[in-house]
Amino acid sequence: METKRIAEVVENINYSYLLPAIQREFVWETSDIVDLFDSLLRDYPIGALLQWNLSAEEAQAQPKYRFVTHYVDEPNFPQSLTTPTHRNPPHNSEDPLPSPVKLVLDGQQRLTALNIGLTGSFYERKHNHPRNKASSWVQEATLSQPPLGPADSGLGTRQ
Repeated sequence: METKRIAEVVENINYSYLLPAIQREFVWETSDIVDLFDSLLRDYPIGALLQWNLSAEEAQAQPKYRFVTHYVDEPNFPQSLTTPTHRNPPHNSEDPLPSPVKLVLDGQQRLTALNIGLTGSFYERKHNHPRNKASSWVQEATLSQPPLGPADSGLGTRQ
């Protein structure tokens, strides 16, 4: 089993790490994302990834999806985001692929949560909260730099 730093894996999401069409959508709740980051901060293990390594040529023939980066839980979203979604967008088949391409078979929920928390954003509407400009949206996570230092936790990958 190969061990990689979380920062290295997250940096390559939607480039060399993609999702095969057999994967379900991102289904984690806010509490699941918070629990994952809590585990990281406590230096608990967060599990391994199971990935299917393919050459660029082999991967080109497979239907692939990208990981969610900007998650919004309803169709009305802040205008500052132009393409938020809670669905995995299809990978553009015209984009060049590296070799190998890693199709994630197990670990998509964790990787998506890391991607949202470290490079993206997560918006949710508070229940029973009046809809107005000042309070309609709560931005849960937007980080420009990963909060983990050089000794960040490793994320095992299984090929």
